[in-house]
Amino acid sequence: QMKTIMEGIQGEVKVKYPSLKLQLRFAIVAYRDLKDKLPIMKIDFTEKTDDVMTFLNKITASGGGDIPEDVLGALDTCLTLNWSKTNARFIVLITDAPGHGPELNHDLTNDHYSK
Repeated sequence: QMKTIMEGIQGEVKVKYPSLKLQLRFAIVAYRDLKDKLPIMKIDFTEKTDDVMTFLNKITASGGGDIPEDVLGALDTCLTLNWSKTNARFIVLITDAPGHGPELNHDLTNDHYSK
């Protein structure tokens, strides 16, 4: 489904802006909890949607022990990606849980790493 979405975005932009030279690259940083076996997994920027799909298919939801996740670790990992020096850059954060610590999570009752 993600491949269809990425190709749909490219198609819509080409229709609305036919003279625009479009080069979309995607990177993904998947994150969990600090003490999970693989707390952060990433695929650096690529135009190859098949590589992105292969990466996404390897991700499973598991581990943790508490609700918050390592959001700041994920954002820090984003800074290490091979960003373009000249093109527009965006980060889209998709999450179902708050980050660790009082700055990101106001309910610390189920945050094992808040200190």
